[in-house]
Amino acid sequence: MKKIKTYWHMMFCITVAVLIYPSIGFSCYFKVLSSGFSISTTQRHEWHPWVEYNSVDDEFMVFWNTSGKLRDDCAAGDDYECINSFQSVHAQRYTSKGEPLDDAITVSPAEGPNDSVSWKSMPRLVYNELRNEYMMVFMVGQHPTKPTQDNVIFTARLSGDGIILGPPTMLHPTLYNASHPDVAFNSQNREYLIIYNDKYQFRDVEDFDNIGFILNEDGEIQKGPFMIGVPIGSKFAPYVEYNLKDNTYLFAWEDWRYGDVPWYLRPDEIYGAMLDDGGNMLANISVVDDFGLANEGETQLMPSIAYNPHRNEFLVVWNDSRPSLDDGGIMGRIIKSDGTPKGADFVVVDGPGTQGAPKVTYVKERRKYFVVWQDSRDYTPPPDAPEYERINDIYAQWLKPNGKALGDDILIYKAEGNQSMPSVAYSPKADSFFITWRDENADGDFTPVGPGAVMAPEVKADVRGAIYGRARLFQGK
Repeated sequence: MKKIKTYWHMMFCITVAVLIYPSIGFSCYFKVLSSGFSISTTQRHEWHPWVEYNSVDDEFMVFWNTSGKLRDDCAAGDDYECINSFQSVHAQRYTSKGEPLDDAITVSPAEGPNDSVSWKSMPRLVYNELRNEYMMVFMVGQHPTKPTQDNVIFTARLSGDGIILGPPTMLHPTLYNASHPDVAFNSQNREYLIIYNDKYQFRDVEDFDNIGFILNEDGEIQKGPFMIGVPIGSKFAPYVEYNLKDNTYLFAWEDWRYGDVPWYLRPDEIYGAMLDDGGNMLANISVVDDFGLANEGETQLMPSIAYNPHRNEFLVVWNDSRPSLDDGGIMGRIIKSDGTPKGADFVVVDGPGTQGAPKVTYVKERRKYFVVWQDSRDYTPPPDAPEYERINDIYAQWLKPNGKALGDDILIYKAEGNQSMPSVAYSPKADSFFITWRDENADGDFTPVGPGAVMAPEVKADVRGAIYGRARLFQGK
């Protein structure tokens, strides 16, 4: 009887999808199939999850960093592991249904101040389908007591089945503090483009630049360091996406160019660049620069990019605080393959409260975008709370090819504590998304001992995941 009801419900949904309104049809046959499952919930503190899809094996790889003391039962005089924060980087394979494969992989083991490591952070990875392996980048602090000084970028390679292909390797020395790495794979040239932020590589000023490197598939430097973007202001949080058709990259970042005050007190915009396959700039792009305008958004942060091969164009999305939005939302803009904006920017999400930290992907099989974000619509902040202090849940949304919303917002996960830093990847074979995020409802964690930065303090946190996908006919009881 249940199967008959399920059949007729699905047939009704399909009819609605085809004949009445496509977005309603999506809500019928896509569901949150599982949510809140543990990826890493140790007594230490997990940060910055990232997920990529493995198209050869139809599975996902999740990557994150962990900090915190190793235990809390030290004896007097032998308390090194209890009073210091140890930093490590991990990965975990999952089936396209969200089931773990084997044990978690320790990419970079726990190290602490005695090893001159202040923290390990901001991991990113990209999948190379030609070799069925991953290239990973992350930040390693080399100053035992100052997490915002002497950080360098490390790289590591991991096979599709989770075998570390050589130890993590420092990419390049720093003269100040390297941070915010990202990586893209060029399948035509069989190379990786790695981009991050650092000072003093090219300019003797107190501003950060975009630093680029090109590596071959074995992780060997072919070019770099080279600067990307015009030498004006400070640049942060780069995001890069590859265009296979034109063999180019679109690269976007937070841009702090206006004002004579320290960079972190300036308003910020979103700028970008179109790069050729050698990392040379073809076009400088003002994704959003509303400085001095009546509806200026003084904080425009965390760009994310997806490439649409059917239209040969990109969608860029970002956090935006312009006054016309309800306490901040997510804006978007289409960028053509030559770097020219295709029309004005537009609202992607503007619900009650603040929406931020978007991650967008393009689903070729459905010719639509899909975006996830953190959302504080059910939280009322104190009047004096900083903008970045919110209690969030995780939401998602389908977007039309023009970047506009398709249907209603989708609640992925709601729980006590702050849910933040979402990442998403899609399996076309399973027709499902793997979504991962940081969960600060982790009362069982050890008490944090540091280090941390003002905007990124060490807090109790876990990494959790969800599967959002197509509800199958006759799934069983």
